[in-house]
Amino acid sequence: MTVGYAAFQTNLNINVKGNIKDYNAAWQLKKKIISSGDGLYADGYESGRYVYKGENPDNYIAFNNEIWRIMAIEKDDVLKIVRQQSIGPIAFDPKNNRSSSTNTYCNLSSTGGCNAWNIKSGIYTVGSSSGTVTQDSYLNTYLNTTFYNSILADDKKYILIHDFYLGAVNHKISLQEIIQAEKKETWNGKIGLYSVGDYYRASNNSSCQSTTNDYCPSSTADYIHENFKCSLNNYVYNNEPSWTMTPLIQSNSQALTGIQACGCYGWSSAFLDNKIFARPTLFLIPDIKLSGKGTQDNPYTIN
Repeated sequence: MTVGYAAFQTNLNINVKGNIKDYNAAWQLKKKIISSGDGLYADGYESGRYVYKGENPDNYIAFNNEIWRIMAIEKDDVLKIVRQQSIGPIAFDPKNNRSSSTNTYCNLSSTGGCNAWNIKSGIYTVGSSSGTVTQDSYLNTYLNTTFYNSILADDKKYILIHDFYLGAVNHKISLQEIIQAEKKETWNGKIGLYSVGDYYRASNNSSCQSTTNDYCPSSTADYIHENFKCSLNNYVYNNEPSWTMTPLIQSNSQALTGIQACGCYGWSSAFLDNKIFARPTLFLIPDIKLSGKGTQDNPYTIN
């Protein structure tokens, strides 16, 4: 009887151990999903994905001795994070950066920059502009060399090379259309920027989530009367004009979608060394755990 019981007990322990879930950061955070207020929501546009919304959700995370914010939990349990503070005004693509004969898409780079984030395979087309791109943008190069090299060695190991969506979008279209357009092109890398779709999904203003008519007005006077819905209840909005990595479909290869100081999105041209703010964005490996509460005073830390 004793031997039989011991054998049964051993088998039971092995089976139970094999069924233990790996309690990673994504599992920890998804225990706090909400349906109203500031916090973590199931993404209404992509099943299996979760996004933080609201004016000040508890999504603060310490990384590189800095404060970042968790934007999303991807379907693969990867955390997408954005730096709380920008790295300051910087050109997306300075004048003449890509004016060589091999960058035929960037045919206006001698008078300004070019809106292509990265090297393209074959012919690259946005709106009525098309051609070859054989060189990364200045901001892409800066973030993945100078800025990346400034990250602590202990934190670099948490950065995951991952797909960023950067398909070109038009203005005055629905959020669903923006997401679909962005997903038509990907860039696989370490450090990028958030997209227009990321910015819009961070707002829990229902007007922003259902339809997006936040394209910047054509005249300064219109700012007084316009209600920029997607800057409301949105922790990403920080009253600074900021680059995204999303090209805007216009009549030339310089147009980018930027978040303006007013909170709307519009044409932030990579033009004549135009410098606005940039907030590095990256993905963390899924095999991490978190401690802390995610508040500004007690941010999450990586274990």
